[in-house]
Amino acid sequence: LDFLQSQTTYSMTFKDTTNKTFTLARKTIDQIMDYLKNEGYIMPGYGATEALSAIITAFREDGKLSIDRTISSKGLYWIDNKLVPVRLDDEYLSDYDKFMSLPTEELQRIAKETIEFIEYLNKNFKSGVIPTALKIGIISPANFALKQYTNDIVWIPSLFTYGWPRTGKTTVSVIPSTLYFPFMSASRKRPFTSINSEARLGYFMCQDTFPVCVNEMKALNGQDPKAIIMIEMLKSAIETQEARSIMNHTLTHGTIYPAFRHVNFSSNAPPPRDMALRARFIIKNFTQRDSHNEEQKKAFHEFIGLNAHKLRVLGNFAIGYLCQHPEVLFKPKIEDVNWEEAAKEIITKFYELAGLARPSEWLDISLTDDEDDEDYETDEINNIAAALRTCLLNHFNETYNRYIRNLGDTVTDSYGSSTNVTTDLNLRQRIDATFQKE
Repeated sequence: LDFLQSQTTYSMTFKDTTNKTFTLARKTIDQIMDYLKNEGYIMPGYGATEALSAIITAFREDGKLSIDRTISSKGLYWIDNKLVPVRLDDEYLSDYDKFMSLPTEELQRIAKETIEFIEYLNKNFKSGVIPTALKIGIISPANFALKQYTNDIVWIPSLFTYGWPRTGKTTVSVIPSTLYFPFMSASRKRPFTSINSEARLGYFMCQDTFPVCVNEMKALNGQDPKAIIMIEMLKSAIETQEARSIMNHTLTHGTIYPAFRHVNFSSNAPPPRDMALRARFIIKNFTQRDSHNEEQKKAFHEFIGLNAHKLRVLGNFAIGYLCQHPEVLFKPKIEDVNWEEAAKEIITKFYELAGLARPSEWLDISLTDDEDDEDYETDEINNIAAALRTCLLNHFNETYNRYIRNLGDTVTDSYGSSTNVTTDLNLRQRIDATFQKE
């Protein structure tokens, strides 16, 4: 990748004095030195960096330094004017070949099982939600390649689901990754608190080109400078090839963390009111009307858990089809590139494979936001009301505990008269007693 060529990494195998061997793969010289120092193999200030550089130079001059120009991160990339799959042969592409080589009846049966599950999801969520998640998921492994091909002009927006608890927000946001990984896999669904720094997010984004979900995003709604920095970083990670860059301690070259992954979000709170960030989202709002009773929720989650793996068939098909027909997405003219239309074509081909007609009733639903500003205002009012209630409740309890509960059940005045005081009061009575005291 051209924009990563400024950083050179090395894979080295070391043997220590106990004949134990260990390999450091694809590390910079500084990273190798840090590891050796931390493990106690070298002492700082003894010229170890210079010695290692001299060893590398000697290997290079003797022609014994083999150069590896391949990419280590799994996914799809645009290299030398073609779509290149990296480390996908043993899993996704082999599964695609096996699937396509099945007898027609068996192939159609497996495809129909996946389609039946998709139709079930469509019926159990409001219109447009599942189609949006599927379209995003089908193309997202090629999202970084799309940024490469168009020089960051065309990219896939992130899905942001938010609203009422227990309405299926997270389920929808993890559907793109369920096309390629187990449902609700911990490696594909991360809380925002685990990636809430520049270093964490940069590392998180450069592991592979497959979709991931980040939930519990409320921390971005405040005015904390840290939250503002993360918002700006997310803008870059969604729209460009670069998530983060840093300078090493010598300030001679930078280390770039590429934005390989496509990330989707879920949260009870709405997305931040940063319009530039919202322009990079497809926002789906889940209201109380989308909630279900406990029995319905239990049945739904049991069904999802038993059948979500069927989406892998569509995911493997999407990757295989894209690799064999990259012209579906990568058009000669950049202005003709349309990732949504490419996703529609792949879904249509999958339905044809099952011997079924194109699902026009839901496939052509446009990718529009269904966010309601009124709902956002309601959410903000509820947050303010909850904060005010907490403040008042604390005040009443503190006053009650200080002046009434600590007095005991019997109070004696200066004249020796005793009065019985009830100290076990409910909240309403505590409030009344506090007002009388004050």
